[in-house]
Amino acid sequence: FTAPGILTATGFEIWAAVSGASSDWGGCAVWVSTDDLTYKQVGTIYGRARHGTLSANFPVGADPDTVNTANVTLAVSLGSLTAGSAAEADVLTTLCLVGDEMIAYSDATLTASYEYGLTTRIRRGAYRSAIAAHLTGDRFVRLDQAMFRYPFEPSFVGSILAFKFTSFKYIF
Repeated sequence: FTAPGILTATGFEIWAAVSGASSDWGGCAVWVSTDDLTYKQVGTIYGRARHGTLSANFPVGADPDTVNTANVTLAVSLGSLTAGSAAEADVLTTLCLVGDEMIAYSDATLTASYEYGLTTRIRRGAYRSAIAAHLTGDRFVRLDQAMFRYPFEPSFVGSILAFKFTSFKYIF
């Protein structure tokens, strides 16, 4: 997805949350092409990003939201979330993307395998993103160091870039 410009050095980055279906997935090489024929390697990802979807509707709420719960499933990425403090939520240490809204949370409660309820204090509309209602199945991405970031030239705006992610196995 195109990264929020406010979180990038140049305002022009594509971010990717990548993971493998196996617990021994170690990462991948990242390749990009402007013609979908000729690719060049632009990076390597080690480890998996934490991404998934909402497992229940997440209604509009105030900021900070102390009423609603963001229920997420990370089964697709075999991910886990850890709780933060109210102070960490306030400074956006636990920043996430839900749909197109950026949020930060304080509590993350494991409710089932790879499923979490984000509660207690959720900062809504971070970095001036629009606070919105979100539906079951909307994307959820933990925006942290596991995200792959690809800066691109402003002249590429409106162009199609093709990416390939060639996986490798985690070796003990």
